[in-house]
Amino acid sequence: MRRRIRAVFIEAPDRAVAIADCQSFLDPPHILPNINGTRNWGLFQISDARLKELGGTPGKALDPEWNIHAAKRLWSRDRDFGDWPHCDRAFRGSPSPSPSP
Repeated sequence: MRRRIRAVFIEAPDRAVAIADCQSFLDPPHILPNINGTRNWGLFQISDARLKELGGTPGKALDPEWNIHAAKRLWSRDRDFGDWPHCDRAFRGSPSPSPSP
């Protein structure tokens, strides 16, 4: 997963991997139920609302390739990780990740 995320997020590869790791532990079928009855889906934990905006379905969101590209579309709006504020803050507050193979 790390390699594929880095290949798609060429502008911020380490940050994108850190966000996905924070959101889902890099587990493609990760689903998080929210207390309001909605859910977050897949690697980048795309919310039900964003899923609808992107023309996706829960099934698509659990496909790692679709999820990575959907996250990239969200990132491309403002060229930032504003859809993932908690994980982005954690990344920015941490030391630079060491390169992985």
